[in-house]
Amino acid sequence: MNNLVAFTLQMMDGDLQKISASLQGLSDELVWRRFRESTNSVGNLILHLAGAEYQRVSSAIGGKELVRERTLEFTTEGGLSAAELLEKLRLVRTQSKEILAAVTDQELDQEIPMYFKPDDWQRMLQHSPNYNPDPTYKPQKTLFVLFGLANHYSYHTGQIVMLAKQFQQSNEQILQFKH
Repeated sequence: MNNLVAFTLQMMDGDLQKISASLQGLSDELVWRRFRESTNSVGNLILHLAGAEYQRVSSAIGGKELVRERTLEFTTEGGLSAAELLEKLRLVRTQSKEILAAVTDQELDQEIPMYFKPDDWQRMLQHSPNYNPDPTYKPQKTLFVLFGLANHYSYHTGQIVMLAKQFQQSNEQILQFKH
């Protein structure tokens, strides 16, 4: 495996550990709680991370069928426990590692298209009219897709940690350091 790919996965695995630690202090009810209608729950963010990683690695890089329904990631209001959500992230990560282990340096430099299902894209346009009406992203080099994914994963991990801190009943640190 390419060193940059291995390092990217290592960073994302670190974020997955932070998510796991954050979930340990939350009940299944708190995992789905929103502060307001316009905000996301921890559960929504986890579904979103699993969907984004699947779309970018399994589908765009690995060639698997796109089964992501992005709009459902943000409209779902329950139905999965914290343990089930964490397992969903771990399964996607396992699949990502298998796919990325086979990617060559030449393939990292190739441009790949990413797209959304047209019906899902239309639902997204209803909520965010500023989106381009074309559900296909401009093709990007595989390595850039991975770096973007790691950045996206880190951003939402921070949100999950912050929400978990706000929901917990004590001042106990969720992570090793106080941030």
